[in-house]
Amino acid sequence: MSKEEKVELIDAVISVLRFSPTFTKRDEKRVKKIFKKLEVEDLTYLANIFDELYEYLKNTLESEKR
Repeated sequence: MSKEEKVELIDAVISVLRFSPTFTKRDEKRVKKIFKKLEVEDLTYLANIFDELYEYLKNTLESEKR
């Protein structure tokens, strides 16, 4: 897996964490540092779980706006 693909997986996880108003740029930097140390398989697993959470949160927030 290329470095670019790993960055995309990390960004997928970060995009979900950004839903939290308490998630700061400092947190983002630290989380990225931690995730870069993970094996590709573990990072892919996390990205898939966070992707499902992202869809759930997005749909929930959209339905609350209606």
